Amino acid sequence: MKKRKICSACGSPNIIYRFDKEACQIWACKSCGSMFVRDVPTFEELSKIYDTEKYYELEDESIERIKKEGLRRLRTIRRWKRKGTYFEIGCAKGLQLDVAKKVGFETFGIELSQENVRICKAKQHNVFLGYLDDAGDIIPDQGFDVISCLDVIEHVPDPINFIKTASAMLAEDGVIVISTPNYSGLIAKVLGPRDPYMTPPEHLNFFTLQGMRTLFRKAELREISRSTFGTLTKSQTERVVSKYFPEAVRPLERMIRPMIPFGVRVMNFLKIGMELEFYLVKGR
Repeated sequence: MKKRKICSACGSPNIIYRFDKEACQIWACKSCGSMFVRDVPTFEELSKIYDTEKYYELEDESIERIKKEGLRRLRTIRRWKRKGTYFEIGCAKGLQLDVAKKVGFETFGIELSQENVRICKAKQHNVFLGYLDDAGDIIPDQGFDVISCLDVIEHVPDPINFIKTASAMLAEDGVIVISTPNYSGLIAKVLGPRDPYMTPPEHLNFFTLQGMRTLFRKAELREISRSTFGTLTKSQTERVVSKYFPEAVRPLERMIRPMIPFGVRVMNFLKIGMELEFYLVKGR
C-alpha cells in the first residue's frame, strides 16, 4: 500500500484524519475540503475489484437512466462540438459511446474489463483494454475532439497526473467532460460516512468543488460550464427510504417517497446535487 501524505485534489499537506470506513482510513484536506483514502491499495488489489463481471451489472432502470443522462450530456457537448472524435475513459459497456456514435461522432474508448471491451467492439466502437497510460497508440495526431471521464476520477490513485494525462490527449479546441460524486453537495454533508458514494477502496477520492477546480488549474483546463446531476430510479428511491429514514417516520412513507425525486431535482437546479459535472477546454 502507498500512504498519501498530501491531498489527492489540491496537493496540500494540511490534512487530518476523519473516520474509518470499510477498514480504510479517510482523511480530509483543511485547504479544499476534499477527502481521500490514506492508504492506497496495490495495483493487484485494485484490479481484483474491476475484474469481476458482477461489478458492471446494472438494473434495467439504471441502464435507462444512464441513457437519458447520456442524451442530456451530448446535447450540452454539441454546443461546442457537433462532430469529430469522441474518447471515453472507462467506457464500461459503451452506453455513452452509443449516444455519441448515434449523433455522428467517431467513437473511441479505454476500459479495464475484457468482456466490456468485447461488447463495445461488437457495437463498432474503437475500444481498447487497459489504463489511461496505455492509450497512446490510439490518440489522433491532433488529439481527441471530445473526451469524457464519467465517474472515474474518484477511483484513481493519482488524480493530478490522471487529469494532466487526459488533458494532453485533448485537441487544442476540444472539450473534456468530467463527472464525480459531489462532496460539496447537501446529501454528502448530511450523511457524512453514510453517503452512498463513500465506498472505499473502490472509491479512493471524495472531491469538493474547490478540490476539482484546483485539479483543473494544475492541468491547465478552463471551466466553461458546470452543473450537478443525478436522479433516483424507483428501486433506488425504495432503498433510500429503507436505509436512511428512521423507523419513527416510516408511517409517513407514502408522503416521503414522492418528495425524494422532487428534492433531487431542486438540488440539481441549485447546483448542490449528488454529482458534479464539468465541461472544460484547454487554457487558464
